[in-house]
Amino acid sequence: MADNPISLEICIIGSDYMMEDGKPVIRLWGKTKKGDLVLVLDKKFRPYLYVEAKPGPSILPIISDGLDRIAPESLEIVEKKLYGKPKSVIKVVLTSPGDIPRFKITLEKLEGVKSTYEYNIAYYKRYLIDKGILPMSWVNVVGDIIGNQDGVDIVELDEITNLDSEEAPRVKVLVFDLEAVEDNGENEIVVCSFTSNYGFRKTLVLGGYNKGHTESCNSEKELLEKFVEILKIEKFDIISGYNTDGFDFPLIMERAGKNKVKLDFGFGGKEPVFVMKGSISSFSIQGKIHIDLYNFVENISYQNLSTEVLSLDRVAQEVVGEGKKKVEWPDLKQAWKGGDKEKMTKYCERDSEITLKLSNVLLPQIFELSRVAGQIPFDTSRMTYSQLVEWLFIRRSFEVGELVPNRPGIEEIKVRQLAQQYQGGYVYTPKSGLHNNIALFDFRSLYPSIIIGHNISPETLNCGCCSGPEDKNVASRYKNAVPEESYYFCINHKGFIPEVVESLIKKRVEIVEKVRSGDTSRNLQDRQLALKTLANASYGYYGYPGSRWFSTICAKSITAWGRFYIKQVIDLAERAYQVIYGDTDSLFVKMTEDQATKFLAEANKTLPENLNLELRGLYRSCLFVLSKKGIAAKKRYALIDKKGDITVRGFESVRKNWSAIAKETQSAVISTILKTGNHKKAFEEVKSVIENIKSEKAEFKDLVIYTQLSKPLDEYEQLVPHVLAAKKAISKGIQIPEGSVIGYIITRGSGSISERAEILELAKNYDQDYYINNQIIPATLRILSEFGYTEKDFLGEKQESLDIFMNRGNKKGKKKFLTLKYKI
Repeated sequence: MADNPISLEICIIGSDYMMEDGKPVIRLWGKTKKGDLVLVLDKKFRPYLYVEAKPGPSILPIISDGLDRIAPESLEIVEKKLYGKPKSVIKVVLTSPGDIPRFKITLEKLEGVKSTYEYNIAYYKRYLIDKGILPMSWVNVVGDIIGNQDGVDIVELDEITNLDSEEAPRVKVLVFDLEAVEDNGENEIVVCSFTSNYGFRKTLVLGGYNKGHTESCNSEKELLEKFVEILKIEKFDIISGYNTDGFDFPLIMERAGKNKVKLDFGFGGKEPVFVMKGSISSFSIQGKIHIDLYNFVENISYQNLSTEVLSLDRVAQEVVGEGKKKVEWPDLKQAWKGGDKEKMTKYCERDSEITLKLSNVLLPQIFELSRVAGQIPFDTSRMTYSQLVEWLFIRRSFEVGELVPNRPGIEEIKVRQLAQQYQGGYVYTPKSGLHNNIALFDFRSLYPSIIIGHNISPETLNCGCCSGPEDKNVASRYKNAVPEESYYFCINHKGFIPEVVESLIKKRVEIVEKVRSGDTSRNLQDRQLALKTLANASYGYYGYPGSRWFSTICAKSITAWGRFYIKQVIDLAERAYQVIYGDTDSLFVKMTEDQATKFLAEANKTLPENLNLELRGLYRSCLFVLSKKGIAAKKRYALIDKKGDITVRGFESVRKNWSAIAKETQSAVISTILKTGNHKKAFEEVKSVIENIKSEKAEFKDLVIYTQLSKPLDEYEQLVPHVLAAKKAISKGIQIPEGSVIGYIITRGSGSISERAEILELAKNYDQDYYINNQIIPATLRILSEFGYTEKDFLGEKQESLDIFMNRGNKKGKKKFLTLKYKI
């Protein structure tokens, strides 16, 4: 240690490593309390893996001599556990992270080697795990300042200690958005708008336009050079946007190459690189955190959204209550080419403003998930539920001395994918129609509670210690036998995964209590959401084919107990009340508020201590409908509470691949029926919409169907409407980036529906018959068929269906839905 070391408190916001003289150096990027960026270097940590030897002669002498010209720095026999069972392994410490894969391959060829472990844990992640450092948490570092580069103090580490502080770091966020216009077959960047959470604003515009925060650029090259200059000068910590991995940065790299502009805006003048994060090609900038909000929305946030179209406009409307500027792209493009720069500029500036507002909501959620899962925000923002859960388990494995099970190979994953499907949650067939005075109950964290309460973990399955009747001190295995199955889980020893999940639940309960006692701080809300997210995702991880802790039996056991408990509560409710619907972890019961309170208390007395039924809400009316096959539809219902607020699940109004006019008409039907109970009024509203479509009074924007491109166009085998529409647009010089949301209209003419799909910008007319027969009628018949209406009523044919319905008593025949008029 130096004679006069400094001591700093910093919040870790990023981590990576570099090579120096053939040895790795861990880099920790941190923010001080004042908001200054600090770079901490640790030159002492080395990568390692574990080796399990077969019985027989020691392999230590062979390994210590080196393999494939790689000599270990040290070898140590350590005691670990694998699935709870003791195991002696050799810890092999190497010099460079790059040595691990080669050394492991050669090692496994040795006769005395049984298996290897933890060889594919990224070096910088290994460091954070071993040191117990949680990203977005505070640490105290002691060391020497050895330099300053780009205004950042560089500290060589001697000691690092975790601090008990929950203060949010002061991070500077810079958001940008690009607009490009096709010119001579190439997409040229014409506007780039920056905005930030620290006051900086700037919009770069190609051509003579200088108003407000704009700066005119004479060429695309000059625009790119000023883009680079801004990223060099501005002292931001996070750069963010929406689909920046998929569109903005790839386009910048392409155009920079074309214009011979060096993108040297990383720390120390380094250029950015694309790195693979799972299936995502991610744009990485040294010394900065790049977060593409779209990736986080697609992987995590979508679960909490009603929209299935993940465009910036739709997501922002739902998350922050504001959307993009309402203007059609052809108008913007035409205005730009006509010399009007203002429309495109304002449009781009609005996009960056909306993205900043979205980042104000989503970035804190990413930060809290980083704290819980132990991953840096750059990685967290690109991870799926299963990946977040896995890294949480890996971190906890180190803490309790468990070896991390190896990741399955490609062939093993294929076998798991082909494995027999197990039964999911229980569904109580809904009583279709309109119902009044409904109480909605659901279990609080049903599957996590089952994992904890029944100790479901791979190593506790059929444990043996609970099955010996000769041992009077051992409880019978039948106390924890899985319903309808022949296996059981241990009740004597806490399982690894139940312990991890229980810690998440306990922390969340503590936060909920703080909130109830008056602490409404934003970070607490985001933290409890992060804890809830990972706890709920733990069940799905068991059944994920790429899981290290994969177990079909564990997954099916959880759903088996879930079915057991929901059936138990439904049986109790049916003794005195009418159950309308039940599904996995919730049930709808016809009862008053007083009855609901009484029933809740009675039901919870019958449940295990850690499992709680909750009253989610009381509703004036509830509408359940039949499926196309004439049977009750799962998760398709609409509710209205006493305040008049409506909740819709499973209808087209909250699903993709339907036009706005179909969704809005269906929503109007639902609203009218729930609020007034007058189905005739709802029917007349639909007829009015049909007449507008027939007379070509419908606006094109209301006819657009939005569908996202989920893969490159050439990988689509089926020529579905949005794909053909995109291909036709590209052939006419319109840019369609991978992952784009395609808005198309079905036009009149010959051919199939797909062949007549045109993007909004190119559509000259619309097919009235398609929108009436394939959009409005099917969407509204989902509801109105419950009141006896058929397609004949909408089409003005003889109205005998309603009379038949009124005369048939309570007998409900199979409902007929209109067949699509065209082949898709």
